[in-house]
Amino acid sequence: MVPDLLHNVLMSRIDSLGQGEKRVLQTASVIGRIFQEKLLAHILKDEYENNELKDILRKLQHKELILRHLSSGTNIKLLKEREYVFKHPLMQEVVYSTLFLSHRQQLHKSIGDAIETLNEAVLEDHIYSLGPHFEKGKDHLKAFGYYMQSGDKAAELFSKEDALFYYEKALEQTYIAEPAEGQLIKLHNCLGDAYSSAAQYSLAVEHYNHSLKYDKGDSCRISGVYRKIGHIHQNQGHYEKAHEYFDLSLDLIGGCNEFEAALTYLFKSMVFFRENKFDDAEKISESALNILLKYEDKYHLAEAYNNLGNICSSTNQYAKSHHFYTECIKIREEINDQPGLAAVYNNIGNLFQIENDLDKAIDSYTRSLSLCEKTGNYHGLARVYDNLCSIYTLMGDEEKAMDYNLKAIGIIGRIAKEASQVNSNIWLQSGVW
Repeated sequence: MVPDLLHNVLMSRIDSLGQGEKRVLQTASVIGRIFQEKLLAHILKDEYENNELKDILRKLQHKELILRHLSSGTNIKLLKEREYVFKHPLMQEVVYSTLFLSHRQQLHKSIGDAIETLNEAVLEDHIYSLGPHFEKGKDHLKAFGYYMQSGDKAAELFSKEDALFYYEKALEQTYIAEPAEGQLIKLHNCLGDAYSSAAQYSLAVEHYNHSLKYDKGDSCRISGVYRKIGHIHQNQGHYEKAHEYFDLSLDLIGGCNEFEAALTYLFKSMVFFRENKFDDAEKISESALNILLKYEDKYHLAEAYNNLGNICSSTNQYAKSHHFYTECIKIREEINDQPGLAAVYNNIGNLFQIENDLDKAIDSYTRSLSLCEKTGNYHGLARVYDNLCSIYTLMGDEEKAMDYNLKAIGIIGRIAKEASQVNSNIWLQSGVW
């Protein structure tokens, strides 16, 4: 809220404007603090010629209500597509408040339509602004679509908090609009993935179960949801439940989709690994690898190499372990899989620690830690902190060891929410993921 005194001062400046200046400033305030002349002209094309609009914008600049906006790295573009910015954000807020709600709603809808029309070829560059405009313009179905696209884009950029925010905004639109069932299935799957990545496992399972309620026909998709729920139980150390869901996944697809089966094999192998059933883990991981080598899915191929690296490091096959980790890194660097790179650098650190090459171990753990922080991977942070505690304990640096131990416990407690879970085997076993 703008303080009353300041609000009155700003209102007096707005009231002193001519009708045209006020109309242009109000329309600009709905676009945002930064606005393009091209977009403004499109919205007001029935009211002002281009020269009239330019003259009004010059007057508003002269009165220091708006300024030319030139950001570094985009000056050439902005010189062609003139952009302006409200000199003070409070001025934009006060101007915006002078519009009737119905007029704001109409303008937001018109602005959304105009952005679509003017930027058809590069619409992906504008999706973050389209969701809010259509939501405030009461076109909730369009808002849903753009919030979904915004969430997808944020997820691709490993911006997990942003992805979760946009998917939640998409969910809000479904209380009013009625997206198709396929869109609802995707939304709940995306929310499940986002909450799982943030280690909010109960919410993740809740959304996966929502997706299952809508999804009654696609056995591969349902199988994938069972696999994801199984992975959550794996992360929580509930190995019996994890096997139950992985087996449900495999039973559902039978022998009709070897690729989908390979994905479940990957996760099931890590449960065997956690249970110290290394022969079973290696056998099923090799089956997954042999299937995935036939396909173009590099993400899961890298996962197979990572799994085999973990298994071999725990069965004293160190040369093979280095080989598998190296293959994993090549692929993950190629596809820029930063969360995956965080995992494999942690795992290589664990291997170096086993081989008593502590300097290389610390270097690998540090690289993993940086990537975990960048991608918001709490599960990974807990693991790396725990490993760094272990290695500094070996080196006799009790102060650093204690510091990392406290950090690990803090995150584990956040994930587990239960004191008994803190001592789950998932946190105490081999140090890899």
